[in-house]
Amino acid sequence: MLPLATTLLSACDGSAGTTNAFYKDGVYLSGNFKPVDVESPLTEFGAIRTIPQEFTGQFLRNRPNPLEQADADSYHWFTGDGMMHGLRLDNGKADWYRNRWVRSESVIETQNKSVDVRDLGFGPNTNVIGHCGRTWAIVESGSRPIELSYTLDTVGPFGDSLPRLDRWTINPKLDKVFEQIIDERTQGLPRCHPDLNSKPYQYGYVLTEENQSFPRIYKQDLKSGTSTEFNFGAGRHGAEPNFIPKQSTQSEEDGYLMPFVYDEQRKASELIILDALDLSRPALAQIKLSLRVPCGFHGNWLSDKDVS
Repeated sequence: MLPLATTLLSACDGSAGTTNAFYKDGVYLSGNFKPVDVESPLTEFGAIRTIPQEFTGQFLRNRPNPLEQADADSYHWFTGDGMMHGLRLDNGKADWYRNRWVRSESVIETQNKSVDVRDLGFGPNTNVIGHCGRTWAIVESGSRPIELSYTLDTVGPFGDSLPRLDRWTINPKLDKVFEQIIDERTQGLPRCHPDLNSKPYQYGYVLTEENQSFPRIYKQDLKSGTSTEFNFGAGRHGAEPNFIPKQSTQSEEDGYLMPFVYDEQRKASELIILDALDLSRPALAQIKLSLRVPCGFHGNWLSDKDVS
């Protein structure tokens, strides 16, 4: 469970609850949670080992990143302006990195810049997806998705199609709800093979949280109940382990894991690519940035074949 989870769960039932020791005033404004204050393009990287040739597209990650100075006593991670971080890979090379605030009414007003699109409302700060050939910043709480250009500039809010009535049918065979705890260790941000979302699957990949750190990834075998792990190393903190299937995939677990990693010693981040089949192997590739990608929520790999 990540540091924000216990606070949320206790708030949902109206009780004070026991707050996770991770959370204290200002925690989301310090360390690698600290917001970045500038939009920084990069075209030069320190790459270690070989980036698989089959990656042509962008690894994108969304996060809250308040534009203005936040009050340490009242700020919560969920409320910051959205900021997109993107690293483009092409033909075995890192092409570019850039970060951009998802433009909202408040961001535009603070930056004192004019844009062609108004009525932006809230700038989604939680996730990013590719849909119908376009890139969308989203938040799973009701606000409208915001379309982004290929270079992560804000295009405008979703609203080019009419609503429709979809029918959802739930047919539980036993009329019961079962809860199964596979692993007592603290972990979150689970991912699986993207083609198996909402379907039966065997392998899941999760990020662990220990003592204000995110030190490793677990690969959970949900059939056998066993797990293997990849440790990021001392002073290094990982992020959501996105699973990208290989182009010539032979099995559910045949693919790559792609998380951002923050290195305390360098005070900078990198994108690493892991072999999902065997987490005992070293990283297949490390793409070192000269700046920090702060801790965030969700992201996805968007192939150039899917978005333009």
